Amino acid sequence: MAAEISPDWLRLRRSLQSADGFAVYFVFTDAPTQNQLGLDYLSDSVKLRTQRLRVVRPNTAERLVEDTLVALFNQPHHAQPVWVDCWRDATNADWNGARRQLLARLNEGRGRLESSFAASLILLLPYESAKITAETAPDLWSVRRRTLYLHQTAPKVVERPVETAPATVVSPELAARAQRRLEAWNRQWVTYLRDPKTNVSINDAFYAFEALMESGRIRDAQLLAQQTLTLAYERFDLHKDEAGHESWRDLSVFLNNVGRVSRDLGELAAARAAYAESLDLRRKLHSMLGDTPQALRDLSVSLDNIGEVSRDLGELAAARAAYAEGLDLGRKLLSTLGDTPQALRDLSVSLSNVGRVSRDLGELEAARVAYA
Repeated sequence: MAAEISPDWLRLRRSLQSADGFAVYFVFTDAPTQNQLGLDYLSDSVKLRTQRLRVVRPNTAERLVEDTLVALFNQPHHAQPVWVDCWRDATNADWNGARRQLLARLNEGRGRLESSFAASLILLLPYESAKITAETAPDLWSVRRRTLYLHQTAPKVVERPVETAPATVVSPELAARAQRRLEAWNRQWVTYLRDPKTNVSINDAFYAFEALMESGRIRDAQLLAQQTLTLAYERFDLHKDEAGHESWRDLSVFLNNVGRVSRDLGELAAARAAYAESLDLRRKLHSMLGDTPQALRDLSVSLDNIGEVSRDLGELAAARAAYAEGLDLGRKLLSTLGDTPQALRDLSVSLSNVGRVSRDLGELEAARVAYA
Protein backbone atom coordinates (compact mmCIF):
# COMPACT_ATOMS: atom_id res chain seq x y z
CA MET A 1 0.00 0.00 0.00
CA ALA A 2 1.41 3.41 -0.98
CA ALA A 3 2.40 5.74 1.84
CA GLU A 4 0.17 8.76 2.34
CA ILE A 5 1.54 12.24 2.69
CA SER A 6 1.56 13.90 6.11
CA PRO A 7 -0.83 16.85 6.55
CA ASP A 8 2.18 18.77 7.83
CA TRP A 9 3.31 19.17 4.20
CA LEU A 10 -0.11 20.57 3.31
CA ARG A 11 0.18 23.38 5.84
CA LEU A 12 3.83 24.00 4.94
CA ARG A 13 2.85 24.40 1.28
CA ARG A 14 0.19 26.96 2.19
CA SER A 15 2.71 28.81 4.32
CA LEU A 16 5.19 28.86 1.43
CA GLN A 17 2.54 30.34 -0.83
CA SER A 18 1.84 33.19 1.58
CA ALA A 19 5.46 33.85 2.60
CA ASP A 20 6.85 37.24 1.58
CA GLY A 21 10.63 37.48 1.64
CA PHE A 22 12.85 35.30 3.80
CA ALA A 23 11.08 32.49 5.68
CA VAL A 24 12.75 29.60 7.48
CA TYR A 25 11.15 26.21 8.10
CA PHE A 26 12.62 23.55 10.39
CA VAL A 27 11.72 19.92 9.65
CA PHE A 28 12.91 17.47 12.32
CA THR A 29 12.63 14.03 10.81
CA ASP A 30 13.65 10.40 10.73
CA ALA A 31 11.10 9.50 8.04
CA PRO A 32 12.72 9.07 4.60
CA THR A 33 9.46 8.16 2.84
CA GLN A 34 7.70 11.26 4.17
CA ASN A 35 10.69 13.40 3.26
CA GLN A 36 10.53 12.27 -0.36
CA LEU A 37 6.77 12.71 -0.50
CA GLY A 38 7.15 16.23 0.88
CA LEU A 39 9.92 17.09 -1.57
CA ASP A 40 7.88 15.90 -4.55
CA TYR A 41 4.77 17.68 -3.30
CA LEU A 42 6.49 21.01 -2.68
CA SER A 43 8.48 20.83 -5.92
CA ASP A 44 5.27 20.41 -7.90
CA SER A 45 3.66 23.24 -5.96
CA VAL A 46 6.38 25.82 -6.60
CA LYS A 47 6.49 24.88 -10.28
CA LEU A 48 2.94 26.17 -10.58
CA ARG A 49 4.35 29.58 -9.62
CA THR A 50 7.17 29.27 -12.19
CA GLN A 51 9.73 28.61 -9.49
CA ARG A 52 12.09 25.75 -8.78
CA LEU A 53 12.83 24.19 -5.41
CA ARG A 54 16.62 23.99 -5.23
CA VAL A 55 17.80 20.89 -3.34
CA VAL A 56 21.04 20.79 -1.34
CA ARG A 57 22.01 17.22 -0.45
CA PRO A 58 25.78 17.02 0.14
CA ASN A 59 27.47 13.62 0.06
CA THR A 60 29.90 14.45 2.87
CA ALA A 61 29.71 16.48 6.06
CA GLU A 62 32.58 18.66 4.84
CA ARG A 63 30.45 19.95 1.96
CA LEU A 64 27.36 20.86 3.96
CA VAL A 65 28.15 24.46 4.91
CA GLU A 66 29.71 25.49 1.59
CA ASP A 67 27.05 23.85 -0.60
CA THR A 68 24.25 25.44 1.42
CA LEU A 69 25.72 28.94 1.41
CA VAL A 70 26.36 28.73 -2.33
CA ALA A 71 22.74 27.70 -2.94
CA LEU A 72 21.47 30.57 -0.78
CA PHE A 73 23.67 33.41 -1.95
CA ASN A 74 24.93 32.54 -5.45
CA GLN A 75 21.59 32.40 -7.22
CA PRO A 76 21.85 34.10 -10.63
CA HIS A 77 18.28 35.38 -10.84
CA HIS A 78 15.32 35.93 -8.53
CA ALA A 79 15.80 33.93 -5.34
CA GLN A 80 14.30 30.43 -5.46
CA PRO A 81 13.29 28.40 -2.36
CA VAL A 82 15.98 26.07 -1.04
CA TRP A 83 15.59 22.61 0.51
CA VAL A 84 18.60 21.54 2.63
CA ASP A 85 18.63 17.78 3.26
CA CYS A 86 20.94 17.12 6.21
CA TRP A 87 18.89 14.95 8.57
CA ARG A 88 20.69 11.63 8.06
CA ASP A 89 23.51 10.24 10.25
CA ALA A 90 21.96 11.64 13.40
CA THR A 91 24.65 10.12 15.66
CA ASN A 92 27.66 10.80 13.44
CA ALA A 93 30.08 13.25 15.06
CA ASP A 94 31.26 14.77 11.76
CA TRP A 95 27.72 15.40 10.55
CA ASN A 96 26.63 16.79 13.93
CA GLY A 97 29.56 19.18 13.90
CA ALA A 98 28.76 20.26 10.34
CA ARG A 99 25.11 20.83 11.23
CA ARG A 100 26.03 22.98 14.22
CA GLN A 101 28.45 24.97 12.08
CA LEU A 102 25.79 25.51 9.43
CA LEU A 103 23.22 26.63 11.99
CA ALA A 104 25.69 29.04 13.56
CA ARG A 105 26.60 30.53 10.17
CA LEU A 106 22.96 30.93 9.20
CA ASN A 107 22.18 32.49 12.59
CA GLU A 108 25.00 35.00 12.14
CA GLY A 109 23.82 35.72 8.60
CA ARG A 110 20.14 36.23 9.41
CA GLY A 111 20.28 39.86 8.26
CA ARG A 112 21.89 38.92 4.97
CA LEU A 113 19.34 36.16 4.43
CA GLU A 114 16.52 38.65 4.92
CA SER A 115 18.03 41.22 2.57
CA SER A 116 19.83 39.12 -0.07
CA PHE A 117 18.18 35.71 -0.18
CA ALA A 118 14.57 36.79 0.45
CA ALA A 119 13.01 33.37 -0.21
CA SER A 120 12.03 30.25 1.72
CA LEU A 121 14.62 27.98 3.36
CA ILE A 122 13.54 24.47 4.39
CA LEU A 123 16.03 22.76 6.72
CA LEU A 124 15.67 19.00 7.29
CA LEU A 125 17.45 18.01 10.51
CA PRO A 126 17.57 14.90 12.74
CA TYR A 127 14.35 14.19 14.59
CA GLU A 128 15.78 14.64 18.10
CA SER A 129 17.77 17.81 17.36
CA ALA A 130 15.21 20.56 18.07
CA LYS A 131 16.75 21.56 21.40
CA ILE A 132 20.30 21.91 20.07
CA THR A 133 18.98 23.74 17.01
CA ALA A 134 17.22 26.34 19.16
CA GLU A 135 20.38 26.74 21.27
CA THR A 136 22.75 27.00 18.30
CA ALA A 137 20.62 29.34 16.18
CA PRO A 138 18.45 31.34 18.61
CA ASP A 139 17.85 34.28 16.25
CA LEU A 140 16.86 32.00 13.40
CA TRP A 141 14.69 29.92 15.74
CA SER A 142 12.84 33.02 16.94
CA VAL A 143 11.75 33.95 13.39
CA ARG A 144 10.94 30.43 12.15
CA ARG A 145 7.68 30.29 10.22
CA ARG A 146 6.88 26.62 10.78
CA THR A 147 8.33 23.64 12.66
CA LEU A 148 7.52 20.09 11.52
CA TYR A 149 8.19 16.80 13.30
CA LEU A 150 8.02 13.70 11.11
CA HIS A 151 8.45 10.33 12.78
CA GLN A 152 8.67 7.22 10.63
CA THR A 153 6.68 5.08 13.09
CA ALA A 154 3.78 7.54 13.18
CA PRO A 155 2.49 8.05 9.63
CA LYS A 156 -0.23 10.61 9.15
CA VAL A 157 -2.93 10.91 6.54
CA VAL A 158 -4.34 13.87 4.66
CA GLU A 159 -6.38 12.74 1.65
CA ARG A 160 -8.93 10.50 3.38
CA PRO A 161 -11.29 10.85 6.33
CA VAL A 162 -10.46 9.32 9.68
CA GLU A 163 -11.04 5.59 10.08
CA THR A 164 -14.38 4.97 11.74
CA ALA A 165 -13.84 1.63 13.50
CA PRO A 166 -13.59 2.09 17.28
CA ALA A 167 -10.35 0.90 18.81
CA THR A 168 -11.70 -0.07 22.22
CA VAL A 169 -14.95 -1.30 23.75
CA VAL A 170 -16.85 1.55 25.40
CA SER A 171 -20.40 2.26 26.43
CA PRO A 172 -22.84 2.37 23.49
CA GLU A 173 -23.78 5.97 24.27
CA LEU A 174 -20.19 7.19 24.29
CA ALA A 175 -19.31 5.24 21.15
CA ALA A 176 -22.36 6.59 19.31
CA ARG A 177 -21.58 10.17 20.30
CA ALA A 178 -17.99 9.84 19.13
CA GLN A 179 -19.15 8.34 15.83
CA ARG A 180 -21.70 11.10 15.21
CA ARG A 181 -19.22 13.85 15.88
CA LEU A 182 -16.54 12.17 13.82
CA GLU A 183 -18.82 11.71 10.82
CA ALA A 184 -19.92 15.35 11.03
CA TRP A 185 -16.27 16.42 11.08
CA ASN A 186 -15.28 14.07 8.24
CA ARG A 187 -17.90 15.64 5.98
CA GLN A 188 -16.41 19.06 6.63
CA TRP A 189 -12.84 17.84 6.16
CA VAL A 190 -13.54 16.20 2.79
CA THR A 191 -15.28 19.37 1.60
CA TYR A 192 -12.35 21.44 2.80
CA LEU A 193 -9.85 19.27 0.90
CA ARG A 194 -11.81 19.91 -2.28
CA ASP A 195 -12.13 23.63 -1.62
CA PRO A 196 -9.84 25.19 1.03
CA LYS A 197 -12.05 28.30 1.06
CA THR A 198 -14.81 26.28 2.70
CA ASN A 199 -15.86 27.52 6.13
CA VAL A 200 -14.98 24.74 8.61
CA SER A 201 -16.06 24.67 12.26
CA ILE A 202 -13.03 24.30 14.53
CA ASN A 203 -15.44 23.84 17.45
CA ASP A 204 -16.89 20.75 15.76
CA ALA A 205 -13.38 19.41 15.37
CA PHE A 206 -12.60 20.07 19.03
CA TYR A 207 -15.70 18.22 20.24
CA ALA A 208 -15.00 15.31 17.88
CA PHE A 209 -11.44 15.09 19.22
CA GLU A 210 -12.63 15.00 22.84
CA ALA A 211 -15.22 12.32 22.05
CA LEU A 212 -12.61 10.18 20.29
CA MET A 213 -10.23 10.46 23.25
CA GLU A 214 -12.99 9.57 25.71
CA SER A 215 -13.91 6.51 23.66
CA GLY A 216 -10.33 5.27 23.39
CA ARG A 217 -9.89 5.91 19.66
CA ILE A 218 -6.42 7.33 20.07
CA ARG A 219 -5.11 6.90 16.53
CA ASP A 220 -8.25 8.47 15.09
CA ALA A 221 -7.85 11.33 17.56
CA GLN A 222 -4.22 11.77 16.50
CA LEU A 223 -5.18 12.11 12.86
CA LEU A 224 -7.95 14.56 13.66
CA ALA A 225 -5.56 16.59 15.83
CA GLN A 226 -3.17 16.92 12.88
CA GLN A 227 -6.00 17.95 10.57
CA THR A 228 -7.25 20.63 12.92
CA LEU A 229 -3.73 21.89 13.54
CA THR A 230 -3.48 22.51 9.79
CA LEU A 231 -6.60 24.67 9.97
CA ALA A 232 -5.48 26.45 13.13
CA TYR A 233 -2.17 27.44 11.54
CA GLU A 234 -4.00 28.75 8.49
CA ARG A 235 -6.35 30.86 10.60
CA PHE A 236 -3.46 32.08 12.71
CA ASP A 237 -1.68 33.34 9.59
CA LEU A 238 -4.82 35.16 8.47
CA HIS A 239 -5.93 36.65 11.78
CA LYS A 240 -2.91 36.90 14.10
CA ASP A 241 -2.85 40.71 13.89
CA GLU A 242 -6.51 41.16 14.81
CA ALA A 243 -7.68 42.36 18.22
CA GLY A 244 -8.83 39.67 20.62
CA HIS A 245 -6.13 37.14 19.73
CA GLU A 246 -8.64 34.29 19.34
CA SER A 247 -6.52 32.70 16.62
CA TRP A 248 -3.51 32.64 18.99
CA ARG A 249 -5.44 30.77 21.66
CA ASP A 250 -7.06 28.40 19.13
CA LEU A 251 -3.64 27.45 17.81
CA SER A 252 -2.30 26.86 21.31
CA VAL A 253 -5.30 24.64 22.13
CA PHE A 254 -4.81 22.45 19.05
CA LEU A 255 -1.08 22.20 19.67
CA ASN A 256 -1.96 20.93 23.14
CA ASN A 257 -4.26 18.35 21.54
CA VAL A 258 -1.37 17.11 19.41
CA GLY A 259 0.83 16.97 22.49
CA ARG A 260 -1.79 15.14 24.50
CA VAL A 261 -2.43 12.41 21.98
CA SER A 262 1.29 12.05 21.19
CA ARG A 263 2.02 11.58 24.88
CA ASP A 264 -0.73 8.97 25.20
CA LEU A 265 0.88 7.08 22.30
CA GLY A 266 4.32 7.26 23.89
CA GLU A 267 5.68 9.66 21.24
CA LEU A 268 7.30 11.89 23.84
CA ALA A 269 9.57 13.99 21.61
CA ALA A 270 6.60 14.98 19.46
CA ALA A 271 4.53 15.68 22.57
CA ARG A 272 7.19 17.91 24.07
CA ALA A 273 7.63 19.80 20.80
CA ALA A 274 3.89 20.50 20.48
CA TYR A 275 3.58 21.49 24.14
CA ALA A 276 6.63 23.76 23.88
CA GLU A 277 5.20 25.59 20.86
CA SER A 278 1.89 26.03 22.68
CA LEU A 279 3.71 27.33 25.76
CA ASP A 280 5.56 29.88 23.63
CA LEU A 281 2.25 31.17 22.23
CA ARG A 282 0.71 31.40 25.68
CA ARG A 283 3.69 33.31 27.05
CA LYS A 284 3.23 35.83 24.25
CA LEU A 285 -0.50 36.03 24.92
CA HIS A 286 0.17 36.62 28.61
CA SER A 287 2.61 39.37 27.69
CA MET A 288 0.01 41.02 25.43
CA LEU A 289 -3.07 40.56 27.61
CA GLY A 290 -1.58 40.89 31.09
CA ASP A 291 -2.71 39.00 34.18
CA THR A 292 -6.23 38.17 33.03
CA PRO A 293 -7.64 34.97 34.57
CA GLN A 294 -7.81 33.30 31.15
CA ALA A 295 -4.22 34.18 30.25
CA LEU A 296 -2.93 33.05 33.64
CA ARG A 297 -4.82 29.76 33.59
CA ASP A 298 -3.85 28.97 29.98
CA LEU A 299 -0.19 29.59 30.79
CA SER A 300 -0.46 27.44 33.91
CA VAL A 301 -1.98 24.56 31.91
CA SER A 302 0.81 24.74 29.34
CA LEU A 303 3.44 24.69 32.07
CA ASP A 304 1.81 21.62 33.61
CA ASN A 305 1.88 19.93 30.19
CA ILE A 306 5.58 20.63 29.78
CA GLY A 307 6.18 19.39 33.31
CA GLU A 308 4.35 16.13 32.65
CA VAL A 309 6.20 15.25 29.46
CA SER A 310 9.54 16.33 30.96
CA ARG A 311 8.88 13.98 33.86
CA ASP A 312 8.01 11.19 31.39
CA LEU A 313 11.37 11.79 29.71
CA GLY A 314 13.22 11.66 33.02
CA GLU A 315 14.12 15.36 32.86
CA LEU A 316 13.18 16.00 36.46
CA ALA A 317 14.87 19.39 36.90
CA ALA A 318 12.99 20.74 33.87
CA ALA A 319 9.76 19.25 35.20
CA ARG A 320 10.30 20.84 38.62
CA ALA A 321 10.96 24.26 37.05
CA ALA A 322 7.78 24.08 34.96
CA TYR A 323 5.66 22.91 37.89
CA ALA A 324 7.09 25.60 40.17
CA GLU A 325 6.26 28.34 37.68
CA GLY A 326 2.77 26.89 37.27
CA LEU A 327 2.35 26.89 41.05
CA ASP A 328 3.24 30.58 41.20
CA LEU A 329 0.58 31.30 38.60
CA GLY A 330 -1.93 29.21 40.53
CA ARG A 331 -1.30 31.28 43.66
CA LYS A 332 -1.71 34.48 41.63
CA LEU A 333 -5.02 33.19 40.20
CA LEU A 334 -6.29 32.36 43.67
CA SER A 335 -5.37 35.86 44.82
CA THR A 336 -7.18 37.34 41.81
CA LEU A 337 -10.32 35.20 41.83
CA GLY A 338 -10.66 34.30 45.47
CA ASP A 339 -11.60 30.85 46.77
CA THR A 340 -13.53 29.72 43.70
CA PRO A 341 -13.77 25.94 43.17
CA GLN A 342 -11.77 26.17 39.93
CA ALA A 343 -8.96 28.25 41.45
CA LEU A 344 -8.74 25.97 44.49
CA ARG A 345 -8.67 22.85 42.34
CA ASP A 346 -5.99 24.27 40.03
CA LEU A 347 -3.81 25.20 42.99
CA SER A 348 -4.27 21.74 44.47
CA VAL A 349 -3.18 20.11 41.20
CA SER A 350 -0.10 22.33 41.01
CA LEU A 351 0.90 21.49 44.56
CA SER A 352 0.49 17.78 43.85
CA ASN A 353 2.70 18.12 40.77
CA VAL A 354 5.42 19.85 42.78
CA GLY A 355 5.15 17.19 45.45
CA ARG A 356 5.42 14.35 42.96
CA VAL A 357 8.51 15.65 41.18
CA SER A 358 10.15 16.57 44.50
CA ARG A 359 9.60 12.98 45.63
CA ASP A 360 11.10 11.71 42.35
CA LEU A 361 14.17 13.86 43.02
CA GLY A 362 14.51 12.46 46.54
CA GLU A 363 13.59 15.80 48.12
CA LEU A 364 11.17 14.25 50.56
CA GLU A 365 10.75 17.21 52.91
CA ALA A 366 9.83 19.48 49.98
CA ALA A 367 7.44 16.81 48.73
CA ARG A 368 5.77 16.54 52.15
CA VAL A 369 5.34 20.31 52.37
CA ALA A 370 3.69 20.49 48.94
CA TYR A 371 1.43 17.51 49.60
CA ALA A 372 0.44 18.92 52.99
